[in-house]
Amino acid sequence: MRSNIVLLLVLVFNYADCVFFDNFTFDHMIPIASGKVQLWNETDQDKLKKDLFVNYDRFSRPTEHFNTTKVNFGVSILHLETDERRSTVTIHAWMRMFWYDQKLKWKEEDYGNISVLRIADHELWHPDLYLYNSASGGEPLLRFGLSHALVYPNGEVLHVPPLKQTVLCEFDLRNWPFDTQSCELKYGSWVHHGQEIELGLYNNEAHIDLSDLLLHNSWKITDTSAAIASTKYVCCPEAYYDIKFTFRMARNPNPYSSVVIAPSVVNALLVLAQFSLPNGSKQRMYLNGFLLLILASYLLYFLCLFSGTGRGAPLIVQFYAFSLYTVCFGLLSETTVTVISRSKKLKVIESTARKVFGGIVARVLLIESDVCFIQLFER
Repeated sequence: MRSNIVLLLVLVFNYADCVFFDNFTFDHMIPIASGKVQLWNETDQDKLKKDLFVNYDRFSRPTEHFNTTKVNFGVSILHLETDERRSTVTIHAWMRMFWYDQKLKWKEEDYGNISVLRIADHELWHPDLYLYNSASGGEPLLRFGLSHALVYPNGEVLHVPPLKQTVLCEFDLRNWPFDTQSCELKYGSWVHHGQEIELGLYNNEAHIDLSDLLLHNSWKITDTSAAIASTKYVCCPEAYYDIKFTFRMARNPNPYSSVVIAPSVVNALLVLAQFSLPNGSKQRMYLNGFLLLILASYLLYFLCLFSGTGRGAPLIVQFYAFSLYTVCFGLLSETTVTVISRSKKLKVIESTARKVFGGIVARVLLIESDVCFIQLFER
């Protein structure tokens, strides 16, 4: 029984093999002049990529060691976000890089007139450009942008990766909310000196491209510039190139006009108005208490807003602080006058006040000391 089953399986498999090979054709194989057989799905682009990358080392600079690779570099900012408390600016941008790869050259007529290749960034050599003043301690440019590059027959490589990077920026908030800040983006090679990688400006544009910048409600970029510098470090005798992009941005004060500016004007008028009220009146006491509460609340709000930021306290914070001092002084002076006028030792206090505030002090204040003190203590 068992032998009959084995014999049946052998007959079935033999029949299947015969049917398969009888129907099999070599139409999907394409003979070429060299006698080799080429698969139908191998295109000119596949052959070109295979020839270019067969011994390609993406970690090795694509030229002789004694030659210099020039990298043209540019920035196009799309959007920016600020964090005054951490002194950082986060930018969403396109980085434009252009260089020549001597290993990636071909003749168009040998490969079906292919004029451009689109290669993934992890297959190519890239300059090791870093953001020197990054908030995370130095960010490589390709950390976030996983995009393709364009390669041309003459070895020209164009790569425009989209990036998101956070840069350190020192904020000067003294004129808040009418302040203008200046920040920098400093890029350079991490290990290659100027004789190996030379940096240049993309299309010789000494500024940041803002043509694709999205409208921002809080900030407006007013001016940009770009400059190339070479620096010698203590570790190495060679000079290293870096590109510094500088942009100035002005804050939009409109969102703060109704929240901060208008209350500041009202508080200033109320502080002046409380001095016109008579001493000892309940209206003046109530007004001073109200002002103390409002000014202290705004100072706490500013403490949360500007805690540990900038190179100095904003002028508006100083204004609220001095307003608080003025209200406290008015409240203390009113209390002192009330206590003195109700004191049983009025004669002693009167004679002491004449000695302290009479004479030179009275002449400096342009008052007649006798008349002033008589009116004061008669009250």
